[in-house]
Amino acid sequence: MDFRSFPSILVSLAALLLTGAAAQSPAPGDTYLDLLSQGNRLTAAEARALEDCLRIDPEDLAARGKLIAHYFVNLAREPWSRHVFWLIEHHPESPIAGFNFASISPSAGALSDEADYARAKGLWLEQTERHPKDRRVWANALRFFSQPGSDGATRERLLKRAEANTFTVGVEGSVLGGELSAAPPPPQAPTRIRVGGNVQSANLLEKVDPVYPPLAREARIQGTVRFTAIIGRDGHVQNLQLISGHPLLVPAAQEAVRQWVYRPTLLNGRPIEVITSVEVNFVLTE
Repeated sequence: MDFRSFPSILVSLAALLLTGAAAQSPAPGDTYLDLLSQGNRLTAAEARALEDCLRIDPEDLAARGKLIAHYFVNLAREPWSRHVFWLIEHHPESPIAGFNFASISPSAGALSDEADYARAKGLWLEQTERHPKDRRVWANALRFFSQPGSDGATRERLLKRAEANTFTVGVEGSVLGGELSAAPPPPQAPTRIRVGGNVQSANLLEKVDPVYPPLAREARIQGTVRFTAIIGRDGHVQNLQLISGHPLLVPAAQEAVRQWVYRPTLLNGRPIEVITSVEVNFVLTE
């Protein structure tokens, strides 16, 4: 978060909100990585079982966090946004609500649009009104408004409200007056980014062509198979999620793409996982 344009008092306030009392907080860094890993490994059957558990116990935040991560990784918009909105409405103080895989983006994409962002914006502002002394809620709200492309004016107003109405910043940088709930540390740096298929294809180092399935060839079936792919930090394909394609062509396309190797993608000089789209074309030449 870059607060250089704000008065120094607001800079101090933001730092206190986002990092204060970290020693009393859970370990959200581990939780963040664990949830992403668990969500990535969930099968469709396991996700349905967790949904059944939530119908019995909606307060099971561990199950809900796994599902949010699962739907995020698999770009399942409706269930992902449903759980994220529930979390903001019912547990805005949860560390999960501050993780980037549980945050509605201001930019329209595969998981949300402008209407979703507007709804989330309204909910976060409402929660700061409902919980004026809960630093966890305010920290999560500030993270939401600190996303690239977010509403900077609203973020500044929120910081000023916190300074004027809720928190008093002392000369030593301590919070004076009133007991405030502990805030989680800032979320970890992103471990995965989205890259367009055309851009990512330029990083392809090893491409294995699919073997044309005999049955598809005999039936004169051709076309394109599309996947959402997760590329690991080492450039190897870790996961494939089918988007579209003829059933006779899918297994051969999947077998080929799993052998592809990409040049690792770097973020701030470090390798990072990538979500991208992959297309495999089957064309009859005879």
